[in-house]
Amino acid sequence: MFSPALPTKAPAQPRAKDEEKPFPLAATPRAVVLGMALGGANAFWVLQCGLRWWTVDPTIVSLFANAVVTLLGVAGINAWLRKRWPQRALRRGELLLIFSMVSIASAMAGVFSFQLLVPFLIFPFQSGSIAQQWAQPLSSALSPALLPGQADIRGLFEGGSTLFLSAHLRAWAWPMACWSGFIGLLLLIMVGLNALLWPRWGPQERLTFPVVELPFQITASKVEFWRHPLLWIATGLAVFPTLLSVLHFFFPSVPRFPLTFWLGPAANMPWRAGGRLFLLWRPLAFGLAFIMPLQMSFSLWIFILWWHLQRVLAAALGLYIVEGEFPYINEQALGGYLGLAILAVWTGRRQLLALLRFWGEKAKNRGEHNLPLSPLLACGLLVAGCAGLVVFCRRLGMSYLALGAFFVFYFAIVLGITRIRAQVGPPSHELGLSGPDQMLPTLLGSLTFSRSDLLGFSLLSPFNQTYLSHPMPHQMEAFSLCERARASLRGIPAALIAAGVVGSLVTLAGSLHLLYKYGLGSAHLHAPLGALLSPLYGRLSSWETVPSLAHYSRLGACGVGLGTVLFLAAFNSRFLAWPFHPAAYAVSNGFFADAGLLGFFTCWLIKFLVLRFGTRSQYEKLRILFLGFILGDMMGMTFQTLAAVIGGLSIVLS
Repeated sequence: MFSPALPTKAPAQPRAKDEEKPFPLAATPRAVVLGMALGGANAFWVLQCGLRWWTVDPTIVSLFANAVVTLLGVAGINAWLRKRWPQRALRRGELLLIFSMVSIASAMAGVFSFQLLVPFLIFPFQSGSIAQQWAQPLSSALSPALLPGQADIRGLFEGGSTLFLSAHLRAWAWPMACWSGFIGLLLLIMVGLNALLWPRWGPQERLTFPVVELPFQITASKVEFWRHPLLWIATGLAVFPTLLSVLHFFFPSVPRFPLTFWLGPAANMPWRAGGRLFLLWRPLAFGLAFIMPLQMSFSLWIFILWWHLQRVLAAALGLYIVEGEFPYINEQALGGYLGLAILAVWTGRRQLLALLRFWGEKAKNRGEHNLPLSPLLACGLLVAGCAGLVVFCRRLGMSYLALGAFFVFYFAIVLGITRIRAQVGPPSHELGLSGPDQMLPTLLGSLTFSRSDLLGFSLLSPFNQTYLSHPMPHQMEAFSLCERARASLRGIPAALIAAGVVGSLVTLAGSLHLLYKYGLGSAHLHAPLGALLSPLYGRLSSWETVPSLAHYSRLGACGVGLGTVLFLAAFNSRFLAWPFHPAAYAVSNGFFADAGLLGFFTCWLIKFLVLRFGTRSQYEKLRILFLGFILGDMMGMTFQTLAAVIGGLSIVLS
């Protein structure tokens, strides 16, 4: 019934005659400096798109539009340099490292990353805020190291000022340094984990990393890719609807192309419980759905329908009304991510043990194998990062048990996301309201934790909302890109950490600048901060006023998700024609997954037919066509953000 899915491992490449030559360095000083400068500029741009204008956020999808357009500009200038002064032109590995640094810096500024950290910290001090009861506990837990006094915070609500006054800089210098240091500790642990897993995922499994296929093609020295007519046809088709809709926003006489198509729910129960299906014009999803393995694209649309069918079955049995959120789909998806993290560690256990046996191997051997870090240094980063997190979270008042559970949960989730992106490359990875800040009190009960623990969970909640923009997958993709470009991975981890720290500093300083200039709650800040922040403090208040015990039904749903992923993985490894991919079970839940239902089905059908009845040449042409869809979507998103910032309007297309 099904043709064999394309393998998730890249075909072995023939050995080049000069393979024994040393790999050229990608993390050169010029590439690192340029990457940090462009990364900081892009982080501020993403902050403007979200906090200032509340238009499309480039970081809500797997491939960031601003990073791709930046790479296009740098690659174009580099092509000109290659003709005029070849010795001064950047090598391919350097270009790809710059792209990765820009992506990581942008990820730090995403609206579901650290963009809301400063507004979250000061929100209870606003007059009339529903979170005012938490102003004193927050001030006691954070001041003075992590939050200035109330006199220094008052200017953030009034506006008409700037961060760049000596009094404001003195008040915020130490808190910004402490919070950036905390983010740097997270980045240290992520790099250490990625460095330990890279030998297994890269040289051994040869995972394909579909998300970054377009940036890799952009940096190719050959021009055949750009001369293919199908590329430009697809790019035009992808960008035209967005262009038309933006122009309609400014000039109503221009016809509008609807980007969202809603399918009304059934009138009667139990079908109405399945929710509304809708289709979103997102050519990036079409392109990645074609590039990813056939098994994955098939599994995605099957499991999207399965989540809706579960709600219908629950309503038919009367459980949907009795239990409210039954069948606990978020908890099932969370269990799926945890299962993928367990599989990632379990399948690479022999490689990890082998690395630990020789954890003191010399740098000479590391260079021969082109590893980003020696096992000794990677383990050192893990230990140093974990020790730093313990010190930081103890300063917040969290107990050892609470902080340990939180970060084990957190890194298991992001490890699962990194594995999914490395293996199959979904258009997005949304895990809404399923982070450890929400799930630990929900699953284990708020009575399990002290008031300080619950406050600590809430303080860490701004970057645990959806995991749409997370830096860890971009770190692993940087290793893959530079390895495919036959560049040395030495120095890349330090460059990626530097990019993340720069992005976090720009995000924190930029947030403070915008708040001092316009004021929290001002109409000049189009982001609905009240609607975004109130639920986080409302949840904290409910934990205190209505304490809860462990919720065994939700724990069971989490176990069901974990067991389902392990079951699917076991069958997937034993039967070649098994049609269901375990990663699709976890990633198919969420707004953006639902929006791509028709695209996933259509691209699966096209790819199935061309693999069954077509030729390799036809497949390659279609592959270029769908890469053009991705490129057009990146350009369309960039045009929308440019129009919002230059036009001074909040442009949200539908």
